[in-house]
Amino acid sequence: KNKKRFPGVVADKRSLSDKMERWKEMVISFTRQARRGRPVSVLVFRGAAHHRLEARPASLHLQEDLATMSITFSDEVTISIALGQIADIYHIGGDGDQPFPQRILDGLDKRDFERLLRLNFVGASPLAGQTPTAPFEETAQSVQTVYLLESSAASKEHLLESLKILCALQHTKGIRTPADDVEIPANVEYASI
Repeated sequence: KNKKRFPGVVADKRSLSDKMERWKEMVISFTRQARRGRPVSVLVFRGAAHHRLEARPASLHLQEDLATMSITFSDEVTISIALGQIADIYHIGGDGDQPFPQRILDGLDKRDFERLLRLNFVGASPLAGQTPTAPFEETAQSVQTVYLLESSAASKEHLLESLKILCALQHTKGIRTPADDVEIPANVEYASI
């Protein structure tokens, strides 16, 4: 009966259901990749005066509880980030270039802009005693910033959207959402990507 009176409502529910299913699949895919170690590059400054920007190969790992991720560099430097402590994620396509320091933008090719993310998180400096320009910057109120460069624009979008959903889940602990039904098997054999 209501279908005839409100046809848009039924279509909107179906559309929302389809979106939820796509988000669920995306988060499961991301989680599987990140639990075994997802390749990413971290931007660091090198040289005597920290003027040369370099993309360092790294591995992003998501802990089994889906509450913490770590980014490990090839030289065994690790940044640990609680997903509930991620304050913001910026990308040029959605936020413009304002959130990015000019020296980051100047050090990259314009083609790299579509692969660039700025991740702000609250937490203690994982590299205490080192200069804040390598590999992250300290900003006001103990917010840390790390700059990531993904392998492609599609990979960046996958990371961005998955982190948004996982962070939202951390912020809503105790409140049931449709994403709570996402189950990640503990012992899964992963195909190489």
